[in-house]
Amino acid sequence: MLNVRQKQARPKRPRLFLLYAVHVRQLAQDLPPIEALRAWMLLFVDYIATKQIISPALNTLVGGPSKVYEASRAQITGAIHALVERAIESGDVSRDLDPLDLLRALIGVSNVASSPGWQQSARRLVDILITGSRPVKIKRTPI
Repeated sequence: MLNVRQKQARPKRPRLFLLYAVHVRQLAQDLPPIEALRAWMLLFVDYIATKQIISPALNTLVGGPSKVYEASRAQITGAIHALVERAIESGDVSRDLDPLDLLRALIGVSNVASSPGWQQSARRLVDILITGSRPVKIKRTPI
């Protein structure tokens, strides 16, 4: 059994990341695959905004924030891969979709966070990305 000092010394994941993981599981259970992916991406925009707000505080952690960022990166990439795989299996998105491309696009928009309205722009981008990820249905005309 751990004593109090050992419990305090153990690193803890911030509650934000734990809540995020719970939302991912709930979305996958409650929504159709494409809607779960869209909802998750919108939550990811909110996550980026929150991270930008708390980033100065995270930078004051002893040893820096790298362990916190590593833990969240694993959860984020795991979640997007699982949700995209589910959407691929349902036929909602193209088989060649790279889940990390979706993350890169949203993170890219957030890099202009100093400009007003970046979150609204990122939310619009989610719908553009979802639409662009759909399988292409080619209608062949006889020759």
